[in-house]
Amino acid sequence: MISQEKLAALQSAFPSLSLLVLIGSRANDTARADSDWDFVFDFSEPDYFTRLQYTEQLRAELAKLAGCTSNADIDLIDFQHTNLAMKAAIANEGKPLIITDHRQWHSFLTVTWQQLEYWYWEREHAA
Repeated sequence: MISQEKLAALQSAFPSLSLLVLIGSRANDTARADSDWDFVFDFSEPDYFTRLQYTEQLRAELAKLAGCTSNADIDLIDFQHTNLAMKAAIANEGKPLIITDHRQWHSFLTVTWQQLEYWYWEREHAA
């Protein structure tokens, strides 16, 4: 796991990083030594090309912090482009590492669980 001190330094290096959530085997303690790291992130920066640049810089920095030998060991998922299945995985299994707006995070959880409930209901009862 990445220490709180390293996460604080990461947040200082990326002031527009508004969300970082660990998912996958590293989050649910089933990782092997060769497992990659899966992170969901969000930047408050709306410009596509700036977000792309920040994403690759974030990947490199996370690789260093996690002790990876290659940036390829870091998988990044842009929160802005997640579907319901990924949102469900984030909500149910994710370990939040950086959250700048806790109300927004709790709203995300509530809305995701409502959407899942509706999806399951529709699957079961829709004609």
